[in-house]
Amino acid sequence: MDKAVWRSFKQDMFFHSSVSHSSELVHLRLKMRALIFVLLLTRFFQILQCVQVTDSGYSFSLEAVKTLKNLMETDTSTNPRQTYGGAASLCADPDLPGEFRVMCRKDDAEEVFQRLVKIISPVDPCEICANVACTGC
Repeated sequence: MDKAVWRSFKQDMFFHSSVSHSSELVHLRLKMRALIFVLLLTRFFQILQCVQVTDSGYSFSLEAVKTLKNLMETDTSTNPRQTYGGAASLCADPDLPGEFRVMCRKDDAEEVFQRLVKIISPVDPCEICANVACTGC
């Protein structure tokens, strides 16, 4: 093979390998950024799950207390004059989160349920724009 052809061949090979090498680096950087993003997003959701609502020495996840509140509001929507069926009806509800099952066996379950819901409920309905008369929401 001629030296000039060989030199041209080597230069072409070097050029192609550096191009593919740089494109591999770009892909690797993109994959690393995506991995970091996924890890940060996962950690963010873990932190959200760590929010605890505590009352009388009992501690429950915020999501469970929100579910409890929805169940209590469902009871009142069937009969607006009635507050809610009480702890017995809540404990019989299959949609009640499992972490409240221990609470169902306690004598003060009804009071604790009411206080937990009160803790996560805003005092002023304007805070959540629930009232049409509210302004500035």
